[in-house]
Amino acid sequence: MLKLYDAIYNAISLDEAITRASKYTEFSKDQFKCEVIKEPIKKGLFKKELGSFHCWYEYENFDLSKELHIADAALYFDNNRKKILVLRAGYKMYEIGYSTLKDYEMVVVSKTKTYTISNSNKALKGALLFGTTGAVVGASKSNIESETVERAEIIIRLVFTDKEPFEILTCNSAYETDDKEWRAVLDQAKIIDEYFKELIGIKSQTSY
Repeated sequence: MLKLYDAIYNAISLDEAITRASKYTEFSKDQFKCEVIKEPIKKGLFKKELGSFHCWYEYENFDLSKELHIADAALYFDNNRKKILVLRAGYKMYEIGYSTLKDYEMVVVSKTKTYTISNSNKALKGALLFGTTGAVVGASKSNIESETVERAEIIIRLVFTDKEPFEILTCNSAYETDDKEWRAVLDQAKIIDEYFKELIGIKSQTSY
């Protein structure tokens, strides 16, 4: 079992806390669990001191092996069942089976081009985005190319032996490439890149 939307809420009642916990999810508040950490305290006729409540949703038939985050996406891995659960705020969550995963690509998408910045190919050294110019170095149409871009986003493309490739979108909108938030996304991408190499049994030789 996996706990999702697991958080502490300060509220005037358990009902308010569980309503807030379920907001912007695909589940009703009746499907959430909630425990009281501290009861609200009545102060005077119309005032209450906020209580503290621990709320979560229980996702069944899933044993968490690894949890990773990138941009607006949370990726939960069940390595026993060979499943990835993808969760993004405002979108319906979904599962991807990866028992037949043979390759993956970390892809940077700009307004004009799509760049593969890392995959299982040892000749590809990964992503280099540097300076304040938003320069991207990667593979485009099988060639190593570079481009200066102002906005970009990252997609994870999974390649299987028995079905069509599947793309995991990680961003609700493109990032400014000279922004520190984009740098943080790239740091997250490096961690995910290493983990996918582990999943397909490749010892990483990536250098960033």
